[in-house]
Amino acid sequence: MLCFTATEGRARPGAAGAAATAQAAAPSYARHVPERTLLYALVQAHYPDFLARLEAEDRTLPKQVHEEFEEYLRCGVLDHGFLRVVCEQCRAERLVAFSCKKRGFCPSCGARRMAESARHLVEEVFGPRPVRQWVLSFPYPLRFLFASKPDAIGPVLAIVHRVIARWLADQAGVPREAAQCGAVTLIQLGARLQVLESETDLSYERLLRLYKEVAGKSPSKGQLPFSTDWFMTWQPNIHASLFLNVHEYLNKVAELDEIDTVIKAYKLYLEQLQAQALEPQLSVTRAWRLVKFIDNGMLTMTACSKCGGHFVTHPHEIARHYVCGLCNPPARAGKGRQAGSLQSALEIH
Repeated sequence: MLCFTATEGRARPGAAGAAATAQAAAPSYARHVPERTLLYALVQAHYPDFLARLEAEDRTLPKQVHEEFEEYLRCGVLDHGFLRVVCEQCRAERLVAFSCKKRGFCPSCGARRMAESARHLVEEVFGPRPVRQWVLSFPYPLRFLFASKPDAIGPVLAIVHRVIARWLADQAGVPREAAQCGAVTLIQLGARLQVLESETDLSYERLLRLYKEVAGKSPSKGQLPFSTDWFMTWQPNIHASLFLNVHEYLNKVAELDEIDTVIKAYKLYLEQLQAQALEPQLSVTRAWRLVKFIDNGMLTMTACSKCGGHFVTHPHEIARHYVCGLCNPPARAGKGRQAGSLQSALEIH
């Protein structure tokens, strides 16, 4: 496009031409078409024959492997569902097919999850600081052992964590018995200063300097949340129950210190919410406080009589007739300002 100016009486490239050039150079959306890839064609052509062969030999695939293949064959294919996305300004429309969001087999979803995890670590966890990465590689016989017996890897990872923590303490010149390797992680997750004082042996002055260095600001003031009532409201109860179930599982399979278990469980809780595009309702401080409430018998876990899931309840809750907030949501669930996340939680269930 050319823009004419009255003063010179001749054509010259102007702002409109530059805009058109920039628009042409801008990346445009191209739908992923998995059905045209070689991998999809091979799986689509030979997977049914492979299942028939297994059935003839009186063998079956594990359920999770079968689901991986089935979801992969539906991933990105418009025939299996899509969203119609409309631009609010130019009203242009695009069809975005549903994805499988699986971890193991689908190359598209695996690459997207890898990119999202990398962005989360770089922008929200590590920040502009040097990071040392530890890579642990096992011989193949041990890999097969851990794959067949997942419970065996917990004690092994605990040993690895202990060895690395001791090495870091030696490098820093700190006595091993007084070393605390979780303070920086807690600050990055947003923990209050009172949590750090309770879980580390560092002085208040050192913690204050460390907090300002890591977070770039002074810690928040005020008391910690002390009431159990917050965990009984509808949406916080669902989030607290998700975190606590992860925490209890890690307690069973991994030999970790209590604060390390809280940190790892909270990170897994955040990953689950990110995968479902939900906003976290539980801060790491409340998660830490929730574990303390459980340990002191102020709260407990009760199985839902309908779905069987375990949820945070008061200790005097009658387990036989208990129904969770997902099976029996309140009347106005999904009608508030955070309706999107509330509705999403119902759809996930």
